[in-house]
Amino acid sequence: MPRNRATITAIMATMTISTDELFQLMSWLSPAFSVGAVSFNHGLEYAVEAGLVGDEATLESWVRTCLAQEFAPVSGLLLRAAYHAVAARDAQALSVTLAEARALVPTPEFELECQAQGTAFMTTLLAAWPQAGALKEMERALAQGWISYASAVGIAAAAANIPLRPTLAAFFHAVVSNLLSAGVRLIPLGQTAGQRILARLQGAVAAATQDALTREACNMGAAAPIIEWASTRHETQYTRLFRS
Repeated sequence: MPRNRATITAIMATMTISTDELFQLMSWLSPAFSVGAVSFNHGLEYAVEAGLVGDEATLESWVRTCLAQEFAPVSGLLLRAAYHAVAARDAQALSVTLAEARALVPTPEFELECQAQGTAFMTTLLAAWPQAGALKEMERALAQGWISYASAVGIAAAAANIPLRPTLAAFFHAVVSNLLSAGVRLIPLGQTAGQRILARLQGAVAAATQDALTREACNMGAAAPIIEWASTRHETQYTRLFRS
């Protein structure tokens, strides 16, 4: 059931963040911070090809499922774990959570999506943002060569002392927005339809944020086999616009 506006407002009101911190999150998770997100669509292209997604209602359902059944209970917890490891300056814990992130990727295309965006995010962060110097003691763990996008965002936020809750909310908003952008182009739909869906997903983003903050680590896991199936079918799709 969608959360009512009072509940959404109460959840969002707990996200204390300074103007400088908000600026950093908006910068890192904006299209201008190039991580190659426009190249990925998380299996959506095959879902459109197969007729599973073809209008505003089915696009909203697909994105809502991705958020609630995959991004929140997996990416959100991986972001949280990386955040806490960096905040505690625990290189071993960070190394473990980065390895776990890779082990949980279900398809080759999702692995490409996670790794390519994570590497691009961290490369840009280290090159352009001064607080990246706080990561020097983490270089050994990072040098293992595989970092997911969610983990990279968690590392960056912790290094900059940005609170976890708004970081999660901003991350979920970014991934949802990217999926909607892909869907609007693939179906195709008008930009206004995409914005209507995004507005209706406000409560879902708030719920995903709360889930990622409170879910026990032992309950990490996805429950969206249709999305993973679409990803595996996309690998051999004859004509495609996206890498995954």
